[in-house]
Amino acid sequence: MIYRGSLCRLPENCHNPLHNAWAWDSDLPTFTTDARMEKVVGAGTTDGAEVEACFWVAGGTQNQWRIRGRCFLLSETLPEPPKAVTERLRRREHGQGMGEFSWRREVQAHFGNLTPAMRGSFANPPPGAPLGCEVGGLVMGGTVENREVLAEHGIAKIARDNFRVGVIVPDVVERVDLAAAGGCARRWVWWWVGEDGEGENINAGWRGCETYP
Repeated sequence: MIYRGSLCRLPENCHNPLHNAWAWDSDLPTFTTDARMEKVVGAGTTDGAEVEACFWVAGGTQNQWRIRGRCFLLSETLPEPPKAVTERLRRREHGQGMGEFSWRREVQAHFGNLTPAMRGSFANPPPGAPLGCEVGGLVMGGTVENREVLAEHGIAKIARDNFRVGVIVPDVVERVDLAAAGGCARRWVWWWVGEDGEGENINAGWRGCETYP
């Protein structure tokens, strides 16, 4: 899987012809995937699907991050996310007008953020189909150029129909530091308790503590 940035805060890309209003902010990791792949089963429901993502930061850092939670899928035709996603968003203090923000445009912006070849890959024959097998006239290797991103016909339309934005809503986050002083690994765990959570060791809705690795 390729990390595509956080929901509502796509990284700047001068080659992306589509941009949404910067009205919201979040810490929800996103990825893109094909609706025809087996791994999307369950994630398209309002309850989402249980997932775990792992990030390994190499070099001198030597840190491993694990994120456990639920995954939800957004599409161009059904872009409105469930409450589990929207309640974790933060309104930007100096963002653009709320009226300019669109969930449909958020999905389209993720599509536009890809390269022309990657956009076109969503119009390839279904993943796992035998080579040489014609499926609905789909042909591998097509591209979707910037001027065609929102076309309502041809490869661009087929690709957007198959395109999904995966959103992970974390419940538990773990960090393991393998480069800690003295050669002894250290591990921290944070649990989401909500912004109204009370008690010790709570910061921005997360309760954390250091544990044995």
